[in-house]
Amino acid sequence: MAIDAALFDLDGTLIDSTDLIARAMESTLAAHGHTASHEVVAASIGPPMLEVVSRLTGAGDRAAREIFEGYLERYEAQAAEAPAMPGAVELLDRLQDEGVTLAVVTNKHQRSARAAIEALGWGDYFEAVCTVDAVPRPKPYPDLAQHALRQLGASPADAAIVGDSELDMACGRNAGLARRVGMTFSRAHFQLVAAGATHTCDTLAEVEAALLADNNGASSQA
Repeated sequence: MAIDAALFDLDGTLIDSTDLIARAMESTLAAHGHTASHEVVAASIGPPMLEVVSRLTGAGDRAAREIFEGYLERYEAQAAEAPAMPGAVELLDRLQDEGVTLAVVTNKHQRSARAAIEALGWGDYFEAVCTVDAVPRPKPYPDLAQHALRQLGASPADAAIVGDSELDMACGRNAGLARRVGMTFSRAHFQLVAAGATHTCDTLAEVEAALLADNNGASSQA
């Protein structure tokens, strides 16, 4: 059976934002006397950015929070520069037309998530935007997915998560979601499957079939 609700990660899944995030973090770190290469920052993206700041700098809680706030300001000022991933709008339109309820589940904070969504004019797509500051624990824990399901009034058995990392797949698995669709944009098929993916897709154009086909559909590559 097709699913009724789809939970989407943002960065690296619907939005091509890795470079923007890395640049905003690099410049913020430099402003506070810290140095990290673009490659190191980009590879760190996934956990909540406050956690990333702490890992990259070793700063205490107060200093890390100050750096993080500076990062948020830089990111929000440039949010409009991050384009949608190819096929994202078409996929969201199609799922909405099919009556699938949509939500965002992201380790971003509400401010930066809303800035990205508003910059793309996507406010009408999502019934809920669930961010790390609304739950006790980030992905890979199930909290974000469970929070989204409560907001949507949906059951795990009728829901899916779509994301580009092991954190997304583990979150969906831990929440008992029926389908966990891993995007191979930055991870290999086997990495996503090991983390809990039931399907993997190379492009967003493939996701529609993974979500709307029956459980034995040919869309599954896992």
